[in-house]
Amino acid sequence: MDRIELDTGVGYFNLDIKLSLNTFSINILSFLYEPRCKSYVGKSDSFYHIIFYENGLTTVHFQNQNVNLPPKTFLFSPPNQMHSETVQANNNIKYLVYFSIKPKRKQHFEKSINVYLQESQIILQQLIEKDSLLFSKDNTETTSRILEEIFNELENKDFGYHYKLNCLFIEFFINYTRSLQNISALSSAGPETPSSDLISVNVSLDIAGNYKTVTLNHLSQKYYMSERQIRRYVKKIHQKPFKKRINDLRIEDAKKFLISTEFSISEVSRKVGFKYPSYFNEVFKKLEHMTPSEYKLLNSQSQSQSQDINSPKLV
Repeated sequence: MDRIELDTGVGYFNLDIKLSLNTFSINILSFLYEPRCKSYVGKSDSFYHIIFYENGLTTVHFQNQNVNLPPKTFLFSPPNQMHSETVQANNNIKYLVYFSIKPKRKQHFEKSINVYLQESQIILQQLIEKDSLLFSKDNTETTSRILEEIFNELENKDFGYHYKLNCLFIEFFINYTRSLQNISALSSAGPETPSSDLISVNVSLDIAGNYKTVTLNHLSQKYYMSERQIRRYVKKIHQKPFKKRINDLRIEDAKKFLISTEFSISEVSRKVGFKYPSYFNEVFKKLEHMTPSEYKLLNSQSQSQSQDINSPKLV
């Protein structure tokens, strides 16, 4: 562990503190304690950071706009987000924690329905959000106490301090994540919350844009969720199972090919993502109540009749 004296305080780096919270793990990279801090320019890197000021109004400069951050409030910044802060208070104390986060993959991960799994996935979904800063009010007394204890343990290095640091950082993250849009309410409410509505829309758009090749496994890895949860979000927004939603999109695209091109049935089948033409025929008939060949013939006859009606007639 490296200890560096700063103009405004003390920094600790290479902490090698790894936390395990339900289905994700957190690696604490550094901890800064900066009394009398007036401003800070955020770094654009691959790490998350949580910034906490004990008092005074903080102005955050982010994406060409200024946002006022009230006292006793966290500033959470995801990776690759440039920002700066101006603190309008003397003798203010700032704490800054750099960390990385990743989901833990376990056997039978998608089969677990434990309430703690749901909670941790909701927390993870919020922590990996990359397009906005997250401001979240917290239990001030508890947070200040935890951060002060962390600093004291780093300074004094008493017997068992590394274990104590692990416990304190776990308490810190639990206290922090509980304030993320009332995490306990999110856990019990399930997919009916605004956060899950946003997830549902994103999953739906992902499927619509990649329906030829998308799989549950792909979506599960992208959104750090179990396949069971992906199915639930798809059914929530489309009122139908994942597989049926995929087939609906494929058949709609297939109908356009059958009407407007000279592709064979097998070619159309491959173009819309079906591996076997026989399965394509089966799904098409189930949805359209006719085979692809019958659909193609029917529409070609309709087009011919339309052309006959609209063609000029000699009198």
